[in-house]
Amino acid sequence: MHVTYPACLALALAIALTFCTRSASADYKAAVAAALKEPAAAGLGLPTPGQIAWHEMEVTAMVCITPATWQGSEYDDLSTPLSKINPAKLDTDQWVRAAKAFHAKQIVFVAKHVGGFCLWQTDTTQYGVKQIPWRNGKGDVLGDLSASCRKAGLKLGIYVYPDDPRYQKGWGQAGRTDDPAKQEEYNALLRKQWTEVLSHYGEVAEVWFDGGCAVPLADILAKYAPHAMVFQSPMATLRWVGNEEGISPYPAWQTVPKADAASGGATGLSSDPGAGTWLPMECDTPLLDHKWLWAPNTDQMIKSLPKLMAMYYDSVGRGSVLMLNITPDTSGLVPESHLKAYEDFGREIQRRFGRAIAETRGVGKTVVLDFGKPTWVDHAITMEDIRGGQRVRKYILEAEVAGKWQTVYAMGSSIGYKKIDRFAPVEATKLRLTVTQSVGTPIVKRFAAFFVNMPWESQIPVATVKASSEHGSGGYPATMMLDGDDSTRWGADDAVRGKPVWVEFGFGEEREIGRIAIHEGWDRIRKFEFKARVGGEWQTIYSGTTVGEKFEVRFDKPVKTTDLRWDILEATDLPTVWEFAIYPPSSETARVGQWQEVATWTSREVGSTWRTMDFDLTKQVRDVGQYEVEIVKTGGDGTVEVQSGTALLEGVEAPQASSLKAGTSVFALSRSQAAGDRGRTGLRVRLRTSGTCSGVVWIRRVL
Repeated sequence: MHVTYPACLALALAIALTFCTRSASADYKAAVAAALKEPAAAGLGLPTPGQIAWHEMEVTAMVCITPATWQGSEYDDLSTPLSKINPAKLDTDQWVRAAKAFHAKQIVFVAKHVGGFCLWQTDTTQYGVKQIPWRNGKGDVLGDLSASCRKAGLKLGIYVYPDDPRYQKGWGQAGRTDDPAKQEEYNALLRKQWTEVLSHYGEVAEVWFDGGCAVPLADILAKYAPHAMVFQSPMATLRWVGNEEGISPYPAWQTVPKADAASGGATGLSSDPGAGTWLPMECDTPLLDHKWLWAPNTDQMIKSLPKLMAMYYDSVGRGSVLMLNITPDTSGLVPESHLKAYEDFGREIQRRFGRAIAETRGVGKTVVLDFGKPTWVDHAITMEDIRGGQRVRKYILEAEVAGKWQTVYAMGSSIGYKKIDRFAPVEATKLRLTVTQSVGTPIVKRFAAFFVNMPWESQIPVATVKASSEHGSGGYPATMMLDGDDSTRWGADDAVRGKPVWVEFGFGEEREIGRIAIHEGWDRIRKFEFKARVGGEWQTIYSGTTVGEKFEVRFDKPVKTTDLRWDILEATDLPTVWEFAIYPPSSETARVGQWQEVATWTSREVGSTWRTMDFDLTKQVRDVGQYEVEIVKTGGDGTVEVQSGTALLEGVEAPQASSLKAGTSVFALSRSQAAGDRGRTGLRVRLRTSGTCSGVVWIRRVL
């Protein structure tokens, strides 16, 4: 066969590249093998192969449908006649499609919840699918779902509530009967139920004991589900994160003391990087905020896409597993509005993280990712090889910009299975991970860069904690991120008594602050202040009372300071701060690739009927070019819906200069000539809201 010179050259290059790749791979594997044997890392808690496989799922689902679905409540009060329970359109294949839409790899099915209704064929009760009209009493929801999961390649988990109203008047008793004389009788009943669900439906990957379980079941699990992960109970291989917000605390250490693991009740508060038992955190949350079971007229409770993504960052992005609930309605189907939310969530995960700009791996305290040319980047995913435990204790991220290294993420702590870091967009030629503190040699199995460029994440990630108050016995050291990617808890002993609990941040140089946003866990803060160091003296720049789920303070005139201090003066209980973000002032000109805030709106300005609003973009769209405008919800329980939008160029409608992307609130704008002085330039939009809802308008120049 005749081979031309270019072809020979290409073949030679291919062989050389293959050889180099194999050599590098061999070197990496050898370095990993050596690091795994290091005495310096002895004593670290290590995951089992089953726990590693559980981490790798990243996202799972839970499905809840009980008689409470017909009651519109959360807990079955036994008031619904069995003759009324008939989910005639029930389709477990559809449930599986819903789970796969947001990339779930497993479904945990609530086969029995509070009330004792059993969703499989059993003789242990007269309160279950065997006694309802659906399929003439011969239906088996667990059986159907098991078959659907196998067909779709999903793992199956099972939840059987430990209590039963025939034996426990209340709930949350972990199977302990009100009458001790009936304990053995109930033990036999629950053991039979678990034997049925574990032995008749194929392999079970996860077993859920909600609130723990005092009934002896270890032998049954060992016989029928020896490889299943166990949520809570003394048999636990997983633990509850401690909230139902889908949020893991940070630092997210996946190890706990042995005694906490054995208790069966460990939570995120049990985390200890020096402990020897690997017990990872599962972050469960409902799609409806906050409701686990379907009820009429609850679409306004569906979590928004920004909130779902925030949970993703704060669970999967902190090395834990996110479990998102699926709640079919009384027909047996997942509502279309819910399906859309799942699909939007899944698409957004894929859009952001489906393909990396570049990625590498390495063993040691420094890993460098070379893009080969200036490249926009604003996210990094780092993963440790957790076969060697969580070794990294502190790290920073740096970007090489115009030949100089600059810190883009300064306060990294735990990494573990996965850490997603956000930072202000930079056009860099390289991205560098530097581990500044570790136990043994860090093993980085993946270091990847992404460019997401979302407007609600334009925050300043360049501050360090300079000092903090002493904390009571219930607190952790205060370490807070200014890029919305950390959580911290303060000791209640001080805050509840009214003694100030404070944390001071330093920027390293004078910075301008335009806005501060906080997300607090349980609405416990009652009085606080922000202070800035101006001219060497501390000045109070804002005094407030409650914070709650979403708090923002905007400064009409930017605050110039080198240091910021936040004092929590009073709290009703232990405050939990999931997010603390500082934003720069809004710029007057939209730079290429950079989102800028230009306007805000509230539900009082909009309302539930269609309303036309003009947003002034005069300062941002002066020059010839192409732009994107996005309308984003920032607060409230409602949603915003955009019907149409038209560009206003110098006060005149120009439909040809604007377009609305289908199904979104994103507009593409173009200006073909330089602006004159004849009138303002903007966007005329028809929109409406459901419920209380505020938002912000962002713009960026594309070309």
